[in-house]
Amino acid sequence: SYGRLLAFLVSRFRDVQAAEDAIAEAFTAALRTWPTQGVPAAPDAWLLVAARNHLRMGARRARVRDAFADASRRLEQPMAPGQSPFP
Repeated sequence: SYGRLLAFLVSRFRDVQAAEDAIAEAFTAALRTWPTQGVPAAPDAWLLVAARNHLRMGARRARVRDAFADASRRLEQPMAPGQSPFP
């Protein structure tokens, strides 16, 4: 499963390291979840969804972090009188 999951995620997200990390997180989530809830009918699909969600959340965090850094830089710059710090 690992090789197929990795190939699929890398083809979609173009980042081998991030895909490997996401798969590791998915397997960790499976180890926490499956003993109590049982193994799903399609474990590969479950792992894929968990890894893909992890990658999407990472991308979302990066966008928020970048937007915050950009806003911080704009607020640190001196403004002309009456100029708004927001575009």
